[in-house]
Amino acid sequence: MRQLLAFAAVCLFLLAAPYTGAQERDSDVDLGKIAAALNGKDPAARAKAADQLSTAGIKAKMALPLLVKALADESKDVRWRAARALSALGPDASGAVGANTL
Repeated sequence: MRQLLAFAAVCLFLLAAPYTGAQERDSDVDLGKIAAALNGKDPAARAKAADQLSTAGIKAKMALPLLVKALADESKDVRWRAARALSALGPDASGAVGANTL
């Protein structure tokens, strides 16, 4: 049920939020550190990592599987921020979310 709700939230973000141009942003992010944080035990660190991916631009595409996994996180805050990060990718995220969350 949680995955279905997360999927619905992402769909709403993708449909309602304006496309943010994630491909055009350039950000100095360390995807290795972000991936480690997303897989860590601390919910605050996982939420912060998802937030960092919201502004990572095209680099965040490499973290799509981690963000989709985060949609089922035990922490509501992590799920929310993962959905927001996926929405920042716009149409690039829609295929990954639909294919992996149903």
